[in-house]
Amino acid sequence: MLKKMVSIALCAIMCVTVAFAADVTDSIGKVKATVGPLTGSVTVKPYFSWIQAVSVANETVRSKSQVANLYSKATITDSKSGKLYKTADGTGHYTQDYRVVTPQFQAYWNQPAVTVNLTAYAKARYTNNCISQHSSLPLQATLGGEDYNGYRTYKQPVITEGTTFGIGKKAAMTSVIDNTFGYNLSDFNYVSYAELWTDEAIPEEHEWLQCILRDIFVEIEEGQFMPMGFLYKDDTAYTVVEQPDGTLSLTQYSLLPETNAVTAQGNESSSDIPEYQVADTQVKRADRALIDSMYQ
Repeated sequence: MLKKMVSIALCAIMCVTVAFAADVTDSIGKVKATVGPLTGSVTVKPYFSWIQAVSVANETVRSKSQVANLYSKATITDSKSGKLYKTADGTGHYTQDYRVVTPQFQAYWNQPAVTVNLTAYAKARYTNNCISQHSSLPLQATLGGEDYNGYRTYKQPVITEGTTFGIGKKAAMTSVIDNTFGYNLSDFNYVSYAELWTDEAIPEEHEWLQCILRDIFVEIEEGQFMPMGFLYKDDTAYTVVEQPDGTLSLTQYSLLPETNAVTAQGNESSSDIPEYQVADTQVKRADRALIDSMYQ
């Protein structure tokens, strides 16, 4: 996936002009993504609990007449593998709020409990062609796995804040890449999904990896998997992700030279959005036990 250089270049031209013409915070807005659950349980056979993810994109600074596009996406993913179960997205125009709701994800009470992540992302493009984007702090919900004996007991999903997806997975990822693709990346640094998908400030060296993760999030479809994290060194990064057919995909990314675009990244009033390109992609079949080792 090569980033659309033409549109980015246009944004750079438009935003630089604005930045020199007026104060940056007066020219750029700030969008916020909020995720929340809709929950319930069916108390007649078959017994199951259900959950839906709600994503609300909210422009907190600019008036609706200045918000050309307001994008919102919500997902429900497996907390261990990153598999996308349910998703919804959409774009509003000239509005300060836009809301989407995923279809129901269900877990039966007589089956093992399932823990999922509820995640939201928002991106606004303004009439001056600058952008703002924001990642919500995910929620975790555990459904199913109840000890029921046919009684009509109302069981709500258990919901907590935050996610640990991808944390501590460097050894597992490097092993899978080495054994499947023959690349020894043990001297690369590692950053997890959980460390990148945050509404807090992140190290500068991680900003381009956060951009990649957000772009993947926007494009991912049901049945596909989110990356657990990235192995990176200098201007090169790798990630390996399971595919719906059980194969593994190894993607190499390259960081491109900086531009002069002045935009709003996350909760910052202004910063450059790093540009990157997909340098290489390989797909190979791997042993199921090797793939599962990444999720343990």
